[in-house]
Amino acid sequence: MGSFLSEENRSFIRELAEKWGFHRISYDDRILFDRFRENICFADLTFSLCTAWDFAFGYCIRHFGDSAVITGCGIDGIVSCCLLPAEDCCIDSIIGELLNAFGSYGYGLKFEYITEEQLVLFENSRYKTAISYDIDYSDYIYRTEDFVNLSGSANKGKRNELRVFRENNSGAVFKECRPLDKYLEDIDEVFSGWCSSRKCSDCRFGCEKTAINALFQVYDPDRFCTGIVYIGERPVSFAVEEKINSRYVCCHFQKNIRPISGVTYFLHYSLCGLHMDIPYLNWAEDMGIEGIRRNKSKYHPCELRHKYTVRVLPK
Repeated sequence: MGSFLSEENRSFIRELAEKWGFHRISYDDRILFDRFRENICFADLTFSLCTAWDFAFGYCIRHFGDSAVITGCGIDGIVSCCLLPAEDCCIDSIIGELLNAFGSYGYGLKFEYITEEQLVLFENSRYKTAISYDIDYSDYIYRTEDFVNLSGSANKGKRNELRVFRENNSGAVFKECRPLDKYLEDIDEVFSGWCSSRKCSDCRFGCEKTAINALFQVYDPDRFCTGIVYIGERPVSFAVEEKINSRYVCCHFQKNIRPISGVTYFLHYSLCGLHMDIPYLNWAEDMGIEGIRRNKSKYHPCELRHKYTVRVLPK
């Protein structure tokens, strides 16, 4: 799957840019995203992922006073909005103008990736809304110190997983990717191995290789933590994480060259050692895939962070 953008959606997004004050996201917008960093908990609303996945979703952005709105095509094939609200966000004014823009082209208006804390904006709005979430796209949140804690009976499974992995792979080592350029070929080797056992259609959001290559174009070593696991001299697993603010580290990409029992936890256990000062790890959603759900659940998340969808209802 290469893109969720139909020709109709591409045309509408162009109209938003030409007539309604939006513009395609560029590197210069990083400063704008930084203004909202401390209030973001979902990786989906970071500058880095909007840049990485722009080819699939066609993101645009616009100021509304001190707030901002991102538009793009959702995974349901419908153009939607994401809100980056300022403290004094005037939601009714934003909704009113967006209703005019979307309505003039026959589109309904919905907001995605709304946090629970932001719902009050819509609940207090003069516009009627319908609020929902999909558990398949809720993010797994872990306390960093709990994720690496191996003591006590509750963490017996993690201790055994690390022990068995180390026993079966005595030459396994973790390396932080600094500088990143030195490790790009090894990351590509792991990615190619992962791809070789799959069809392109298995990538639900579009080509993940295309996305990670775009992310590496805006890679900031002060914000990102990337690591690789080697068995012998061969790279077998990597992950790219980002410190999105003082509270959350988000995992953007993680791939194994082939199924290797215990390598995923060994990788992330090692990566956490690079950001123990950040209290929470966001390990993204499971997309309703049972194997991913079982794997993420067994490490004891402290919360499932729901991404709410707010639909503005017709009057």
